[in-house]
Amino acid sequence: MTFGQRLRQLRLSKGMTVVRLGEATGLSQAYISSLENGSRQSPTLKTIRRLAEALSVPVEELLEDAGAHGKKLQYLSPDVSSWLAREENTPYLRLAMQLSSRQIPPDRAEKLCLMLEDVLRYLLDDDGDPKMD
Repeated sequence: MTFGQRLRQLRLSKGMTVVRLGEATGLSQAYISSLENGSRQSPTLKTIRRLAEALSVPVEELLEDAGAHGKKLQYLSPDVSSWLAREENTPYLRLAMQLSSRQIPPDRAEKLCLMLEDVLRYLLDDDGDPKMD
């Protein structure tokens, strides 16, 4: 099942029209229709969150069975789902997606993570608060 098919399925199960979903999300009817019919793909995480909120479902329920090229997503643990759903985590997810799209080998990605941890240790105290130098 594609993302668009899942979106349509959830929208209809909630008794919502495309117009009503558009009003609830601030997205245009044309955009929602294009997502549902597959002419538009890869909505942003912000859009996915808006749709999930308007449909009163967790983000992972909207993404269930809808992955890249229709592949099934792995089950997300509640803590990961909760983390993904928080707006303040969008920059971190965007960074991960950019690294992934550049096809950085896993060993180099690990080195990059270690470097970022070093930067954080330099910038933050033991409690995770910014150092006041």
